[in-house]
Amino acid sequence: MKPVLFSIVCISVIFAGCAKVDTSNKNPQAMEPSTSVKDASHLPQVADSAKLSKDNVRELARCYDLIGHKWQVNPHLEFQEGDISYWTEQGLTKKQLGCEFESRQKALQDAETTGEKIRTQGDLSYKAKKFKTSNCT
Repeated sequence: MKPVLFSIVCISVIFAGCAKVDTSNKNPQAMEPSTSVKDASHLPQVADSAKLSKDNVRELARCYDLIGHKWQVNPHLEFQEGDISYWTEQGLTKKQLGCEFESRQKALQDAETTGEKIRTQGDLSYKAKKFKTSNCT
């Protein structure tokens, strides 16, 4: 799946669960979530200005492959519970947090392509700045 399409899928399913998309044929369609993907449909809808819970942040991180995705080059950058707590405490809206997570996902995808090792979450944050889109404030 192309990163832009994946980002649209994540934004459209925030807090409604991450759908897997079958890209093996020419007519992609949503598939049932596998048992390995946590279904977040039980989570309440969150207004963009509402404070996000840890569960909301965790699901959004999962959507952007920051949890549950085994990066080959930088597997140590998978979010841990401390990272979820940090982002929960930042008080960002879901749109702002989506922008932060999307830029980190793009930085990790770029590192996978180039083989670049990123040492810490702080270094990832710095690298992610170049991937932030103009609609992120």
